[in-house]
Amino acid sequence: MGVDNFVAELTYCDKKEHYKILTVGSNAATDSTIENLSGTTSTGEFGTAMRSLFDPAANTSFRLEGRAQFNGRETVRIGYQVPRTPGGRTITHKVRNNKQTIVTAYRGRCWIDPNSFQLVRLEYKVLDIPKKFPIIQSDGTTDYDLAEIEGKKYWLPIRAEVLLTVDLEDRGRLHTRNVIDFKQYRKFEAEVRIAPD
Repeated sequence: MGVDNFVAELTYCDKKEHYKILTVGSNAATDSTIENLSGTTSTGEFGTAMRSLFDPAANTSFRLEGRAQFNGRETVRIGYQVPRTPGGRTITHKVRNNKQTIVTAYRGRCWIDPNSFQLVRLEYKVLDIPKKFPIIQSDGTTDYDLAEIEGKKYWLPIRAEVLLTVDLEDRGRLHTRNVIDFKQYRKFEAEVRIAPD
C-alpha cells in the first residue's frame, strides 16, 4: 500500500476553489498543479459540494430522518438525493493522456446543528456509474466545526475523506482513500481607494 501526500494552499473566491500546490511528499513543489499530481485526487470538499447540494437548481430531494448524535452534539439528520441532471456529481478518471469524465446522480445524508442551522457533517455516495467507466465506487464525507479566524469563529470544513474503487480489468481492483485536513485558516480582504486627480 502506497501513501502519497501533498500540501496545498486553498483559496475560495467567486464561488470556486483554487489550489496552489506547496509541497509534494517532503519536497517543495515548483510547477505541480492539482491536475498533474499522480495518484487519486479530489476537489470540491471545501465549498463546492455544499453549494451544489443546496442549490435550488440541483433539484435535490430532501427527507427528514430525525434527531441524531454526532461527535457528542445534538443534530438533525436529513437524507437527500440529487439527480444526474441538472445537479449531478462530476467524476474524472485520467491515466496519462487518456481522460474520461462522467456526471452521476448521488445520494447521502447531512447532519445539521438545530440551533445555528449549520452543516456539521455531509456524506455522499454516487449512483448509477456506467459499467464501462473505470471508477466503480465513489463515496465521501466532510466534517465541519467552528474554526477561529482573527478572533472570530466560523463554521468551516475541518476534515474530508474520499473513497474510490477503480476496476483495473484483468489486474483486479484498486481501493484508494484520500484524507483531507483543513488547517491554518486565514481571511484575506482588500481595500481599494480611488484617489481623484
